[in-house]
Amino acid sequence: FFLRILNMKLLNMQRTARVVVVLLLSLKCVHGLSLAQRWSETWWPVGFTETLNNKSPQAITLLGAPVVVWYDKSEWRASLDRCPHRFARLSEGRITSHGAIECPYHGWSFSGTTGECLKIPQDNTQEQKACARITTLPTRERNGMVFVWTAPLYDIKDSEPNEEALKRIAMDELFATDVTVVGTDYSRDLPMDATMLAENVLDPSHLPFT
Repeated sequence: FFLRILNMKLLNMQRTARVVVVLLLSLKCVHGLSLAQRWSETWWPVGFTETLNNKSPQAITLLGAPVVVWYDKSEWRASLDRCPHRFARLSEGRITSHGAIECPYHGWSFSGTTGECLKIPQDNTQEQKACARITTLPTRERNGMVFVWTAPLYDIKDSEPNEEALKRIAMDELFATDVTVVGTDYSRDLPMDATMLAENVLDPSHLPFT
């Protein structure tokens, strides 16, 4: 999970950006849809820009799905962590000189913007490349964090990224004020479910000792 503690002149606010991995979501279904699917139409933080590795792809889990995050020389990108060729994990591959992500198995490379296949070393014809595409996820960098819109993971139709929701989640209004903000960013993998995590997050008195 990601925790950001903001200390301001008039307000002491503990801010938990969001829980990135929620095991319970993949276990229950409502009207044929898992809760992970129902929760996918929103923005989820995947890391702090100061601590994310911008030199190589990184594997994370979002709503029970494998996701790869990488920096394409100008912006952060994210996609389903699976090459459409042989389902190899793209997170074990590399970033090309042009910012594309390259599969470690056969070297196929893909655009983080459109998902289209850019190169197939074994048969680089346009016809072959048109048959392969990765599932890309809209990604935004905001106030020192990287956020991902996860609806494409579950093929949610007609789901456009909600930019207004991102403004609220990323606390744009707060960061746009003249209030002096001193922040502490912290991330950690925790082997627990969402309910136990929520209980601990609501108890800030233990932070100095944990």
